[in-house]
This record gives sequence, structure tokens and C-alpha cells, in this order.
Amino acid sequence: MNIKRKMKLLGIFTYKDKIVLHLPKLDEELPRCLSKLHTDIGFPSDTINLEFDILFNEIHDTFFIKEWEKYETYIFVDDTYLFVIIRFPKKDKQKVLKIIDDNFFLPDKEHKDITVKIEE
Repeated sequence: MNIKRKMKLLGIFTYKDKIVLHLPKLDEELPRCLSKLHTDIGFPSDTINLEFDILFNEIHDTFFIKEWEKYETYIFVDDTYLFVIIRFPKKDKQKVLKIIDDNFFLPDKEHKDITVKIEE
């Protein structure tokens, strides 16, 4: 399956320098996927501590922000969904899409198309 089709299934929306993932809260695998995403982008390992309790309890209804060089990730958790906004250098878009493809495509889960409006 091509990357654009997977993006549609996942509810991923791209902009020139950011990608927004709008995912249903799945299970304990989600923090592992997010940690792997940060590792693959190149975040130092000491900045990556995304445990299930932190994600779904401590940052509920607030933003959790991680920054490294020219990359930023914003994680927001509400009652139903987890939003991940990834900002990156424009030249690295394909690299980031590949990392998302490797870490977030869950063929056994059912996903719905979702519209997300992001204010710049």
C-alpha cells in the first residue's frame, strides 16, 4: 500500500513543514510507537520517556512538547484521541513520512477519515 493511502487511513494531514497525526487511543503500544518515532528522527535518548501513564494521565488536555534541533513534536491527548504534530525542516519531509510509515501503520485496526483544522 502506498504512503499516501496509509496517511489517509491513519488520518494524517500534511502541511509544508508539519504533519498532524490524529489517532484513536489504541493501547500500550502507542507510547512505544511514539518513542520509536523520536528515536528514528534523531532525538537524544535521554529526552525520550513516553510512558503510558505520562501520555494518558499527566498530559490529559494539555500539550506535551519535545524539541530537538529543528524538529518539534507536540502531543495532545483528549478523551478519545491522541494528536501528534511533528514540525520538521522542509527538506526532511520524505524522511519523516517514511518514519511514520514504519512506526504507525496498524493494518489490524479500523480507522476513520477525520478532518482536522490546524491554525498556523
